[in-house]
Order: sequence, then structure tokens, then C-alpha cells
Amino acid sequence: MTAEGDAIRRRMAARWLAHHVPTAPEERVGAFVLRPAQRRTRAAMLASLEAFGGVLLADPPGTGKTVLALAVAAVAAGREAPAADALHQPPSAPVLVIAPAAVRSHWRHAAARAAVLITFVSLESCSRRTPLPAASLVIVDEAHHLRTRRTRRYARVAAACAGARTVLLSATPVVNRAADRDALLALFLGARATGLAPADLQRCILRSETAMPRPAVRRLGVIGAGVAVAGIAEALGTLPPALPVTAGGHADALVRLTLAAAWRSSLAALDAALRRRLQRGEAMLDLLAAGRAPTHAALRHWTLHDEATQLALPAIIAADGPPTPEEVPGALRVVRAHLAAVRALRDRIGPHLTADAAARAAALRALLAAHPTRRIVVFAHHAATVAALTRALRGTPGVVSIIGTRTTSAAGRWTRDEVLAALGPDPQMSPPRAAAAREIRLLLTTDVLAEGIELTRIGLIVHADVPWTPMRLAQRLGRITRVGSREREVLVAHFGAPPDARAALQLAARLVRKRDAGRAALRPARHRAAIEAILRRWSREAPEASTLPAPRTLLVEARTANVALACSERDGMPTLVALMRTDGRWRASTATHAVLRVLRAVAEDAAAPDGAAALPLRRALARWRRRHAVTALVRDAVAVAPPAARRLARVRARLARLVQACPALARPTLAAQHAAWLARIGAGLPVGLERRLDALCRAALPDDRYARRLGALLALSPATDPRAATSPAPPSASPGTAAPR
Repeated sequence: MTAEGDAIRRRMAARWLAHHVPTAPEERVGAFVLRPAQRRTRAAMLASLEAFGGVLLADPPGTGKTVLALAVAAVAAGREAPAADALHQPPSAPVLVIAPAAVRSHWRHAAARAAVLITFVSLESCSRRTPLPAASLVIVDEAHHLRTRRTRRYARVAAACAGARTVLLSATPVVNRAADRDALLALFLGARATGLAPADLQRCILRSETAMPRPAVRRLGVIGAGVAVAGIAEALGTLPPALPVTAGGHADALVRLTLAAAWRSSLAALDAALRRRLQRGEAMLDLLAAGRAPTHAALRHWTLHDEATQLALPAIIAADGPPTPEEVPGALRVVRAHLAAVRALRDRIGPHLTADAAARAAALRALLAAHPTRRIVVFAHHAATVAALTRALRGTPGVVSIIGTRTTSAAGRWTRDEVLAALGPDPQMSPPRAAAAREIRLLLTTDVLAEGIELTRIGLIVHADVPWTPMRLAQRLGRITRVGSREREVLVAHFGAPPDARAALQLAARLVRKRDAGRAALRPARHRAAIEAILRRWSREAPEASTLPAPRTLLVEARTANVALACSERDGMPTLVALMRTDGRWRASTATHAVLRVLRAVAEDAAAPDGAAALPLRRALARWRRRHAVTALVRDAVAVAPPAARRLARVRARLARLVQACPALARPTLAAQHAAWLARIGAGLPVGLERRLDALCRAALPDDRYARRLGALLALSPATDPRAATSPAPPSASPGTAAPR
């Protein structure tokens, strides 16, 4: 490595960091002291809030996303209050936190320590019709629960984010496909979220440097299995079709897959799933016998609990489209055949339920004996599995189970909060309770505790079953592999699945496909964090100033690898360009994976290219600049997505009529105001405002009232940096063409 090449590297790192990494604010937020990496991440989050109106923090579980969000709230909440809309909404609270109900106490405790006033609303309550309070900053924890745009929950949260800046927190924003990520970004980007440029994607999705040590993970493999029962796979494969409700469709494959997943968890879970099918089938029989169609609304009148079914009176239930008399006998035969097969399968597994739970409990007792100094947590997707294990381990000391809000323990009476406090990072309880808490050795729980909970005093995790997505596995493991954990090494084990169930589920291929989709969706953010870490190390290696001139384009190459790195300006910002020689020709790329690969090569062998060697590199950069200019023109021409383009055309036509109807002397001023509105719509709105704008366009309002409502609606959107908009306003949005004369 030459001294000149090293100096160029330092200049390159300093120039890029100065423009792309904002200055970190103060380090203390209430009782929390931010680490240097957290301060830099908070500065980047604040910059994204200013540029885009929101940010998605995708740090791994256990790295302090809650503290970072509160640190951002401490700075950003008081900057700007949302404007009042035409409906005269009441004054808003500064910070609204939307998160699963299971982490309510965690957020309130953290907010009190950070001295940030918050209003907490559970994600579950967003599925009801209660409107959410207005706020200047909205924080959504475990944001991957909002990946489906058609749900009522998504609509409620989108409306709350419409007039506020938005901070989304999720270690696993992609559950099944990249569209999950786009649905989250649409909460503050709207239609721009689909097809966002990679450079803007790196600014909207952040991952901080995880330099703090976390426990290492060592896998133990299979620790045991349940009882093998012959004939279950054949019974599931030949299960007669069930009669679908009139508001749905045939889902026989989904029924078999769901039952196979319950079988993978335990025989108790399979029995519970079959019992629910029997209860639902009996309700369908009663409806059909009374001449009613089995709709979802009608079936909701039946109360299903354990072995009991509280039947409603079919005669007083309103039916949508009752079946014709000739259809009833055929439907009755289908339902009875399905119920007969379900009863036969229950009879087959019934004698083995106790033995299956006992075998799994014996494996857990052996695990407790083999690791006497470790506490163990067992996660299961099905509550019936946890209940069966709790009954089988009733005589074992130190066993506690949590199902929903119900806590069961043989050692004494415990509340859910007390159990979590005893296993968390900072137990705050009386000395007698603290002494009793040390006797807790085994926690059995459902996935309700797999998000947002800190279990840093647990050193071994057991998966009682395998969920549908790798996201859930990562969330379970993230409860104990956290920064500040008491354990230096965490052990992971799981129960074995019946061979026939593995063949029926084919979970391995599903999990690999979803894991790859999640990694691909977050790859730019991970590469950005790695690039920043390398450049920051370069800037610290030799902090003295260099006497070399500072040209507009900096070049450094790694001759042994046939690659070079350039720092050139694009749109007024320093940009890292990877130059790679393939087939005797230098090619340029700004893709994050290419830049990262070249960075690592230059870190080992850095040299300044001489005049002759630099000429082909500069030619490649010139070709890249010309290609970028053409690409930018094409992107600007097609920047507005089709739905946004139609929305913009409708608004432009409506405003044009208003301008034509006003006096001639007032037209220039009104046209300029309307041009600003059209530019704002063309630049993109949060999805909540897009939906309200669509409703306004459909409303039958006079043009003047429509314009007043439109102005009030656009005033709700938080101000953003117009240079960051990836969808610039089309040419027709200029003052001269806003409305025809």
C-alpha cells in the first residue's frame, strides 16, 4: 500500500462521511446514554425524517431500537406540530407509540426513563373502529404486523401517519416477500415506495453498526420428540372436503396444511384444531337444517370454547343468500362426511395425547438436569402445546407457563409482569419476591412473548415447533440474544417433528425462500452500514491532514484485484463508484454490493493510479455519468406510478376549472398556489393522505369547497426536503401550465 494511495483513501472517506453521515447530537436521553454508533444512527434517522417524512429502522433484535426511537422523539417531536385539518381535530399529543399490547409496560417504562411523554395504543386495538389520536410523531414498533394494506389495522395506522412524521421499528420488515417492505414504506412515502431508487432506499431503511457484543449462539439440535402415531398422514391426505361458508371459497389444501402444522407442534395441538373443526361443523349443520346459509356472520353467533358449544337460534340469524331446498341435502352430506373423518382422526390420536406430552416433558427435564445453571424458555405457536406441557410438568419445581394473560406456576402465584421482570435485565421487586424469582428455571410460553420482550436472564431456548416464517424464529431468538445479556453463549434446541409431518409441510423450502426474500429486501441497508464502517475506519487510521490537492474526482485502485474506487459527484453529492475490469474493459457501478466488494479490495492494496493507468478509469467514469444522466431522465419521465398519475390528472382538471372560473386578475396568484399543490401531490404523499385525497376526489363538492378541502388536506403532510423526492413533479405542474388560460 502506497502512502499516496492511503492519503487518497482518507480524503475519500472524509468527503463521503461529511456529506452522507449527519453530525451526531448529544449523547444523553434522560437516563439513557447513547453509544457512538447509536448517536450516528439517530442523526441519520433525523435526516431521513426531514427528507422523506419517515424512516424504517431494521436493526436486529436486542440492539436498542426502543431507545433509538425515544432518542429521535426527544429531538423531533417538538419541531413541528401537525396543522389542523378541515374537520378541526383536537390538539395532538407529541408522540404516539403503536405497538403490540404485550410490550405496553416495556414502552411506558422506557419512555419514563427517557423523559419522553408518549401516548400508547396497541396494534390489536387498531383493528377496531376507534380512531387513533393525532400526533406530530408516530412510532410503530413491530411494524411488520402492518404488511397487509387491505386490513382495517393498516388503514387506521395509515390515517394516523398521514399528518405526522413516522418512525417504523422492525427487525424483520420482510415476512414473505419484498412487497411487505413496500407496504411499510408506503405509510410515509405513498406510491413512491414501490420502485424506490436504491440510493433513496438506503436512506429510508437504516441498520446501525452493531459493535456491542451480543451472546454467541450454539445449536444443540433435536432434544426429543413426541409419540409416533401411524396413519395420521394418510388420514389428513384423504380428509373429505369441508363445506365452505358462502363468503369464502374452497380451502381444502389450506385446511390440511394447518392441521399438519398443528401435528408438528404436538398431538395436543392437533386435537385442539380438530375439536374446533367439529364445533364449527356442528354449527354449520344446524344452520343448514334450518335452511340458512353458513356465512361468516352467522357462525360468529356461536360461542366455541373447549368441548362446549353455545348454539344460537338459527331462526333469528339473518342469512345472506339462503341455499335452495335442493342444495341442502347435498351440503348436509358433505359436512357430515367431513365431520365423520375428523371424529375418526380424533379417536385415533386420543389414546396417545398423554404419552406424547409426557415424552416431551421428559426431554425438558433431561435438559434441565444437563444445564443446571441455565434458565430455559420454550416457545410454541399453539397454546394447546404449552397447556399440555404445563400439565405434564406439574410436579417439576421452577416451571412457569404464560398463555396470553394467564400465568400458571406450581411454585406460587405469579403475575405475568412479575415473571417477565424476574427474567428481564433489571428485576425490580421486593427481596422476598426476588428470592423466589431465582427459583424459576423453565418458562413455557406462546409466541405472544416473542416480540418486544427482554429475557436476558435466560440462556437456553427450545422451539417446540417451527413457525411458518423465519421472521418468527429470529424474533424468538432475539428475546435472549440481546446487548447486555448476562449470558456469553446462548444454546438453541428444538423438538423433532414426525417424519410424515415434515413431508406434508415441506417447511424447509418455504423458510429458505422467505429468508432469501428478507435478506434481499434489506441488502442495501446492510451494505450501507458496512460501507460506512469501513470508511470510518479509514478516516481514523491516520487523522493528520494530507497535503495533496483535492480534485473533484478521487481515484484509488487495487492493482492486484483489477478494481478501483472513485469518489465522484452525482446530483451535487459525493458518490462512491466501483470500477471493475472485465474482458479487458473498465465498467462502473454504484450498486452497494459492488462498492462494498471494491472497498474491501482497496483496503488491502491501495495505490494512486498514474497518468496512463488513470485514463481508462476516467473514461469509464465519463460513460457512467452519461448513462446516469439518461437514466435520470427516463426515471423522471416515468416517476409517477399509474395510480398516482391518475390521481394527479383528476386534481389538475378540477383545479383548472376553478382557475378558469375566477376573475382574470386573480388567475396568476391562484394558478401559482395550485401549481404548488400539484407539485406536492406529484412528489408523493403518505398512503393515508392518498386515500383521503381519493375520497375527496370522489365526493360531490363544489369546486371552491373542493379547493379549500384540498389545501387543508395537503397542509397535513409533514414538510420534507423536496430534493429527496424520488418522484419529481411533472412539467405540467409548473405555474405556467397549472391551468389553461
